[in-house]
Amino acid sequence: MSILLFGAQGQLGRELASTLGVIGPVLPLCRTQVDLATPLAAAAVILHQQPRVVINAAAYTHVDAAESEPELAQRINGDAVGEIAEACRTCGAHLLHFSTDYVFPGTGSAPHTEADAVGPVNTYGRSKLDGERQAIHSGCSVTILRTSWLHAPQGKNFIRTILERAQHTEHISVVNDQFGAPTFARWLADIATTIAARSLVGECKLPTVLHAASRGCATWHEVAQVAVAMAIDAGMQLRVTPHSVTPISSTAFHSAATRPTNSRMSIALLEKTLAIECPPWTEGVRETAYAIARELHR
Repeated sequence: MSILLFGAQGQLGRELASTLGVIGPVLPLCRTQVDLATPLAAAAVILHQQPRVVINAAAYTHVDAAESEPELAQRINGDAVGEIAEACRTCGAHLLHFSTDYVFPGTGSAPHTEADAVGPVNTYGRSKLDGERQAIHSGCSVTILRTSWLHAPQGKNFIRTILERAQHTEHISVVNDQFGAPTFARWLADIATTIAARSLVGECKLPTVLHAASRGCATWHEVAQVAVAMAIDAGMQLRVTPHSVTPISSTAFHSAATRPTNSRMSIALLEKTLAIECPPWTEGVRETAYAIARELHR
């Protein structure tokens, strides 16, 4: 077995299950097959299969729910990652793990670099940071890809939520004081596949942590406006127009978890390492909005 993939039914996992197949045999596993909430479940599979590359796209991603389920978030995003990393070290596998902009405090306005100080402001971010640290401290060969505002045509995400609501209501309010880069899952899967391909041929000399996100930044309000415009362009009948999406402040939007206001991440190291240019965030939003529009318009 060349590649073992956890989280194969998630937004990113579905894309990875497709892209990884071109570089080697893949065993895609979803939560019903391996639940990271069960101690040592993932590690046992790794030790049995003896893969050369392990890709962990599984995570507890319910940011608000994590505030009331901190133990479960820590179990899946922290302790399970440590167990996976230890198993990878034992069998000599390279671990590719995904993390988040939420490991940063989200202050200021400059893009966060890989070397910037971390400091999560919510339970989800703390659990993801602990997973990073456990993976690194295990001593296994590991590449951590931090990403932001992930979206895809499948699964639950911000763009789908906005477009579904826009079909049934004339009033949508979206926060306009949180900044980040919406990142297309298919593109991120391609990046991960490129790294995995290098690993399979023995080229694992990569930075331990890389920021993998789209180029540019936007507020959630701007993302909603673009998604609505793209969906209308694709023929979707909506009761909302881009201009009728109302901007509001984070303080007016009540949620259980605090969100960072600055989720910008520097992508310079990724671009230099892989000799690529990351696409603008609008390209991915267009792809997702068009696909969702075609699905919901049928």
